[in-house]
Amino acid sequence: MPQLQISREKLRREIRKLDGASLFVMLDRAIDLMPEPLLARLAQGYISPSRLGPDDSEPAGLVESVQAFHDACLSGSYYEDFDVNWRNCTQQSRGTQLWMAECRRLLDRIFEAVAEGEWIQACRSFELLFDLWRKVDHGTHDIIFIADDGGVWEVGFDWNEVLPAWFRCLASSADPDEYVDRTTDIIDTFVYGQRESYLRKAHAAATPSQQEAQNDFESPG
Repeated sequence: MPQLQISREKLRREIRKLDGASLFVMLDRAIDLMPEPLLARLAQGYISPSRLGPDDSEPAGLVESVQAFHDACLSGSYYEDFDVNWRNCTQQSRGTQLWMAECRRLLDRIFEAVAEGEWIQACRSFELLFDLWRKVDHGTHDIIFIADDGGVWEVGFDWNEVLPAWFRCLASSADPDEYVDRTTDIIDTFVYGQRESYLRKAHAAATPSQQEAQNDFESPG
């Protein structure tokens, strides 16, 4: 397949139309794609190189990285509010934008783990994110500030990408009853309006014994 030619000027124009969270996501991707010798040039004039040296305390593994993010969220690291009025009620604070970008960056890493068959690490990482998202929806912790009292649905996660990937991971290790209980709980928590559709996706990802347990659970009587 021939490589798509991209105009740098058109790309710049389109990037300047993006919101803050999307810009952070694209910058994260650029950092991952750039060879290490060019990273100093990217930061030049904006961030002192003396602040960018390797840090032994940085989590390297996937689960460790998601756990560190989970802990930072619960400690309020991303919570940044502002005085809400009718003019700014649809805006997002910088902390919320950073949180959204970090969720998406970590999801990209989880999807890579799924593609490589690293089921256990991916499953644990998904569930740490689900725990955070549930807390955001319930409002039990000051994790992010949403001006209109919305929930995770405003962040715009692609559930059609997230949940089938998690189903695959979970199916690799859960016993039949556990698989049914956990998939049903997450579906009812985050995508209840599309419950039947996602139950079918969970069924398709399941092992034969898990499918049988789901059939029994969904059957009346």
